[in-house]
Amino acid sequence: MTSSSPKTRSVVSAVAWVRSLYWVFANRHFLKMSPSSVRRAVQYFAATQAPKDECSAAAAFLCEFSDLLQTVDETDSRLAFVGPHGDGGYWTFNPTYFSHVLSGGAGDNIDFEVTMDELGAHVVIFDPYVTALPQNAPRIQWIQERLGEDDGTRKGVSLHEALLAAGFRLDLRTLMKLDVESSEWDILDAEFANLGQLIVEFHDMHRLRDDVFRARATRIFQQLRENFEVVAIHPNNYRPPVIFDSWVVADTFEVTLVNRRLAPRRDTPFAQNLPDNSYEMQSINDVLARVTPIGR
Repeated sequence: MTSSSPKTRSVVSAVAWVRSLYWVFANRHFLKMSPSSVRRAVQYFAATQAPKDECSAAAAFLCEFSDLLQTVDETDSRLAFVGPHGDGGYWTFNPTYFSHVLSGGAGDNIDFEVTMDELGAHVVIFDPYVTALPQNAPRIQWIQERLGEDDGTRKGVSLHEALLAAGFRLDLRTLMKLDVESSEWDILDAEFANLGQLIVEFHDMHRLRDDVFRARATRIFQQLRENFEVVAIHPNNYRPPVIFDSWVVADTFEVTLVNRRLAPRRDTPFAQNLPDNSYEMQSINDVLARVTPIGR
C-alpha cells in the first residue's frame, strides 16, 4: 500500500492546523465549547501527523469496510429527504412505516422530528444542552439527558437506558437518529441489530489512528455490515477530509442504514404524501476514496 508524499502530507497538516485553531477561537464564546471540544481539535491535527504504522492500520480499516459505505439503490422511491435542506435534514427510508423515533440531539432545528410526528410516529428527543425545544411541538417528548457516556458535567445514558426511558422497544418499527457530536460511538457500542433504521452522523474518522477507537469502530461497523444496508450517505463539511496512506475519508459524514429485514421488501406500506425527496443524492465517492499520491 502506498503512502502520501511528505509534501502532500505537510500541506494537509498545515491546513488542518489552521482550520483547527480557527475552529477553537471561533467557538470559544459558545456555551457548547468545552475542554473536550478543544481536545477534538487537537486530535484532528494530530491525525495528520500520524506515524506510518498508525496510518497503515487506519487505512486497513477503511479498506476492510469500504464495501459497507456504499448505497444499494439511490433511485428507491421510498427514500425521502425529511427536514430542511441543510443541517437538521436527513435522508429517510419509508418514513411512514416507523411508529417510534428516538432522536439524539435537538440543536436549533427539529423539523425532522416534527415531520415524523406529523406522519404519526411517537417521537422522543434526548438533549440536555438546550434550554427549550426550538419550536412548539406538544406531542414530542423531550428528555434532558445525554445519550452516550458522561461528559464530565452531565451523566450519560446507554442505548438500553434510553429505550426504557422513552418506553420504546428495540424492534423494526423503531427509527433512531443520532446527531450527537461524537457520542454516537458510545451509543452504538451496544446491541442494536433489531432496530429498523439508523440515521447517524459519524464524527472523528481522524481518530482511526488510535487503536482503542479503531477497535470500537470495528465492533460497530461489523454489526452494521451484518444487519443493515446503506441507502444514503453524504459527507459533512464540518472538517476537511483526512488522509491515511492512499485513502481519503471524510472526517464527518451522515449515513442512513436500513435493517436488512426491511430493505429488500417491496411490499412495505408506503404512503404517497411524503416530504420532499428532490434533494440531490450523494454517494460513497464523496465520503471515501482511494487515490494514487502525486509522484507515485
